Amino acid sequence: MQNRFKILLIHPIAHLFQFKSFSLVILLLCLADRTIKLIKGTYHLNLKLPPFWRVAPDVSAKLLFTFPGMIVKQMGNPRVMAILLGIFFAKKILLLWPNSDMRRMHLRQRTPWAPLTALGAIRPKQLLWYVLAQGAWCAAIGALDGIAYTIGRWGWHYWPSQGWLWGFGLFAALMIPLALAGFSFSSKLALNAMGTFWEKGRLLLKVISNWPIAWRAWLFFLAWIVVEALFIAGTTIFILAKIRADAVRFIVAALLATPFYAYLEMAAFKLFLLLYQRFELVRQEYECYYRYDFNL
Repeated sequence: MQNRFKILLIHPIAHLFQFKSFSLVILLLCLADRTIKLIKGTYHLNLKLPPFWRVAPDVSAKLLFTFPGMIVKQMGNPRVMAILLGIFFAKKILLLWPNSDMRRMHLRQRTPWAPLTALGAIRPKQLLWYVLAQGAWCAAIGALDGIAYTIGRWGWHYWPSQGWLWGFGLFAALMIPLALAGFSFSSKLALNAMGTFWEKGRLLLKVISNWPIAWRAWLFFLAWIVVEALFIAGTTIFILAKIRADAVRFIVAALLATPFYAYLEMAAFKLFLLLYQRFELVRQEYECYYRYDFNL
């Protein structure tokens, strides 16, 4: 237990200063964010729902039955949907770069030009698997939420109660950490030099099919969400209270966010190695690191 505590909390700090590619990625994401905000005529989602705990049962039923249609109507512009999907996948693909750097770091393959060599080490086949895995993972999580939604609709039809709506909302919320785990672990599996498309896919599904992996990943990414929310709230309050110039705010936010998110990403990589250590596909890839650094 003590060794795993060091691996997840202490080791990422030790590697943080070697992890330069993530600084470049954060800079690119910040610049992209600023660019998008400068674009005039941006589409705004205008979806207003009353607080669930204040609505009458009949209104809750209406929400439960019509909510998906309301989302589709509000987001009905195909161009908007295409742009949102494009931004989502572009961000995910961009995050493959620092994961490649972390992989080379753990394999002791880093060079003086580590960020550039990490980017060049990404192969088209790995990128293709990653994009397909992201889409498949969205479909898998969506299917589970869809099943819960269908059960809620069916239950309301026969036993009307606002509890069905709360039950569906709770289930969807509990799935968020697992969704994040799948997105994170797919980037590590994509870069694995060994394994076929299907072998990597089966390992990705372990996030929801293997209980020891599922509950540990769920706890880690739940903690990620909580820490991230506190960090964003704290930095936002500090920046708004202390800094007036927009340009300085942007620079300070980027400087604060870079080490914070780099640490979380490094910790997530360590978690992946811990949870998947018994699978031959991963253990052979990182055999040197398991032997000398993890002492497992």
